[in-house]
Amino acid sequence: MAFEIENGVLKNYIEEPGVTEVVIPDSVTSIGDSAFYKCESLTSVTIGKNVTSIGNCAFEYCYSLTTVTIPDSVTDVVDDAFWGCSKLKKLPAFGYIIDGSQWNFEKVYSSDVKSMLENKDYSVKMDHPTKFQFVAQVFLKDSQPEAEAYIKKNITKILKYFIDIDDYTTVKGLLDSDKFAAKRNITKFVNYAIEHTQNGGDMQIQAYIMDYKSRKFPDFDQIKNLKI
Repeated sequence: MAFEIENGVLKNYIEEPGVTEVVIPDSVTSIGDSAFYKCESLTSVTIGKNVTSIGNCAFEYCYSLTTVTIPDSVTDVVDDAFWGCSKLKKLPAFGYIIDGSQWNFEKVYSSDVKSMLENKDYSVKMDHPTKFQFVAQVFLKDSQPEAEAYIKKNITKILKYFIDIDDYTTVKGLLDSDKFAAKRNITKFVNYAIEHTQNGGDMQIQAYIMDYKSRKFPDFDQIKNLKI
């Protein structure tokens, strides 16, 4: 493989036949516009620790790309940097993961995500999968009060979303925080998990929510209001 680097900016990547993995050297501080445009054979890219920005269309139409390792030094990712990367489902960015496994990754706008995190404002208009994934990460990783407030306000929608995608780890993490479940909503969560299991969902989630209810609300009727 060969790189064209000028003043720390990777201007162009000269793809050689058969190259599927690329490691961008630490001498690079910025990945320029269209640097990897339509490198269709690439499946994996590891970005050097000194890169701070990824430019316009930098990885556009890298159809085979499935894995990108981005260091925390990257603080600026242009919205269409990964446009057309249809196989790319998870992208590390801003210290978190943009998880596109549940929707069209091209609908994820990194500028919106960055603004949301920098301003700690989760009212920004954004597809729920993107927002819910990010807010949950921020809360579980950093216990940010603003993230906690947003989750409390939207806990029913958020917990149902993670139940729907069988994300046991996040469901457990949110409940274990003891910030969001109460007598007024715990039965609703149990019922939803039971319905999800009956439709082929993860039994582990149902079992955990029912166990959580019995441990945290021992005096609460375990049978009343359950849908069988």
